[in-house]
Amino acid sequence: MTTGVVLGRRGGTFRVYTEGGEVTASLRGKLKFKDDDRVVAGDVVELEGVGGGGGPGLGGVLSPAARASPPGGGWRATRPTGRG
Repeated sequence: MTTGVVLGRRGGTFRVYTEGGEVTASLRGKLKFKDDDRVVAGDVVELEGVGGGGGPGLGGVLSPAARASPPGGGWRATRPTGRG
């Protein structure tokens, strides 16, 4: 198993830093169909198919990066009340 750290995303591919250098990978398997934030920069991920034909794919997130969340646990849109 090869692991790496996600450096960034461009379109449907991710730049991942591994011990062997930087690779470009795409989502694979169940990870591809998740609705939430699948993979973000800083996540430690498992790579499948490194060194094989077709290019590597992200098989899973082993250690998610710390994701910022506001106090209270959720984002809330505010709108003007029209009161001055």
